[in-house]
Amino acid sequence: MFKSKTILTGKAKIDFEKWMQDKIILHPDINFNSIADQFQATLIIEWLDSVFIVLTINNTYYDGFHFYWEINMAKPLRSDHSFETREQATISAIEKANEIYNSK
Repeated sequence: MFKSKTILTGKAKIDFEKWMQDKIILHPDINFNSIADQFQATLIIEWLDSVFIVLTINNTYYDGFHFYWEINMAKPLRSDHSFETREQATISAIEKANEIYNSK
């Protein structure tokens, strides 16, 4: 299961929360953690796009799902590990993006 509270850390978490406040309008009774896991991942990926870290998940190699990341429109890099599900690949891709963003 997607763990939004812990998947983003440090500077990435702070900047994502600012982006959410500025760009996403939620009903006052709804907070980010009450949104379905799939939508949380979608919002994080949208934010990553806005900071030029583009994630792509696919299974074109037929050995499971892989993720790719691209920074500032450079050549995409592929994960070395394959995942059984798209959800697992998405979580790992976001974790990798979090690491990249926090190292800037």
